[in-house]
Amino acid sequence: MTGEELLLMILMGVTVVGGVIVGVLSLLTGSWKGRMVWSSPRCGGRRGRCGYDLRGYETYKEKRCPECGTDLNDPKVVEFVKRKMNWWLLFGAVIALTGPVAWWGGIGVVLYGKANGPQGWNLGRYPLEVVEAYLQEHMEPGAAWSVMEVCKGALVDQTSGEEDVARAFRVMGMCLNDEKMADRLDHQTDPFVAAAIGNDRVTDEMMVGFYRDWFGRNARAALNQRVYVDDERVRVDVRTTPHLHASDGLQNNEVVHQMHVKGVRLDGEDVKYEYSQDGQRRGVRLWLTGSAMKEGNYAVEVDIERVLFDKSLMPEQGHCTREDWPKEVVWREEKTLRLNMPVYEDVADAIEFVEDRGLEADLDEQVRVMDCMARTFNGKTRLILILEREREVVNQLYELEQEMGVLPERDKRELIADPVVVNLQAEVEIDGVKYELLGNHQQDVYGERRKRVRMKSILKLDLDDELDPEVRELDFILSGNREQLKENLEVDEVWQGRVERKNVRVKRWDLGEDLEAWQKNMGGKK
Repeated sequence: MTGEELLLMILMGVTVVGGVIVGVLSLLTGSWKGRMVWSSPRCGGRRGRCGYDLRGYETYKEKRCPECGTDLNDPKVVEFVKRKMNWWLLFGAVIALTGPVAWWGGIGVVLYGKANGPQGWNLGRYPLEVVEAYLQEHMEPGAAWSVMEVCKGALVDQTSGEEDVARAFRVMGMCLNDEKMADRLDHQTDPFVAAAIGNDRVTDEMMVGFYRDWFGRNARAALNQRVYVDDERVRVDVRTTPHLHASDGLQNNEVVHQMHVKGVRLDGEDVKYEYSQDGQRRGVRLWLTGSAMKEGNYAVEVDIERVLFDKSLMPEQGHCTREDWPKEVVWREEKTLRLNMPVYEDVADAIEFVEDRGLEADLDEQVRVMDCMARTFNGKTRLILILEREREVVNQLYELEQEMGVLPERDKRELIADPVVVNLQAEVEIDGVKYELLGNHQQDVYGERRKRVRMKSILKLDLDDELDPEVRELDFILSGNREQLKENLEVDEVWQGRVERKNVRVKRWDLGEDLEAWQKNMGGKK
């Protein structure tokens, strides 16, 4: 529920409750004043205004009221019950209750219409033209299956006209060219293709357009790693689909997509290269080889050729080289892809250390030592330090999940990310020698019920010599490490600071101590 809807519901509640209270009180008051009251016999002459007390009269035959002279034998002259009703009070009560009821009904109609209007979760209820209009404003990944079903339905329905069929292909194209929607449709397009193949109104141009959307319309080249001086092998990825983890999951496709790298230039000079096609939709893995790189910025140009051809022309071995391509193809494209490639002298030139005192204070509070042990590994003593950082999820994450539903893990990580990347290492001094424990960086995100973020780091150190049997506690200094992230293109800053953990107990598995815990950790193996 959005903030506007919540405010609307609060106002509605206040109005309804207030109106009901006023209306009920008015009705109770009116009921009391308008109750039936038993009274002594009175004269109702002069249209009820007389009121002469008739007590003591045994009979009213041939008698008249001594006050007004009205014949007491006339019907309804002698009154024994007096009604007292305040009509204005009753009218006010009706108005007081009608307002809240009307307000409730109006708001209910609005909210019902909004809840039952086109949304990501209910698009399957609506005709294709409504779905197309909705997706032009709201491209929601969670609606991928519903969208595909609606598009497939337009192809299966024999009463659909050519415009509906064209719209179905147009909507599928919109989705396949959106990164998140295409990711969800990876394994959900086979029913649509099967319906298209069996529909006489589907033209060759429509199918070619669909396959171009499926295999990717816009080829692009991007570095797979950060490049440093003396690197003799650099990987460049050529991608065609909007998302990086596309699968070849389409089983009913009648065409094959192939890509060929015709040449690569570095600042206009031809360079040696190797490449392999990573599936039909994941593009090409390209390695620039030869002489070592020097510091500077390089302009990289990659000449590619892409084709779509009939699946029946695919060689029997299931893969083909450029020489195996048939002469007749469904579609062909030749293109030059360009990218800028900076080459760094050292990791310090690419990734900056940031001393954030606020973040350091948070780490000092949040990071705790889960375990520390020494064990024998490959004939050496391995020292292992397991750290865990736990913190509350920011309120924004909870609010977004309430509004948008479950978020993809990568979106959660971006939302709760620290100001700079935290990649921990530990320094320890043993017998006067300083060592560094390095390891992996892992972060797990929990959802609404467990509103916490956990980051687990396992740091390791292999010692050349055996650890002194007398060592039972060690002091560690936690700091930042950027060397492990030197090739990561997404990391520009890494936290650097100092967090101390003193008197950490060391379990001596290498000496056979804590043997039960060690065996449990190793799955029962000795």
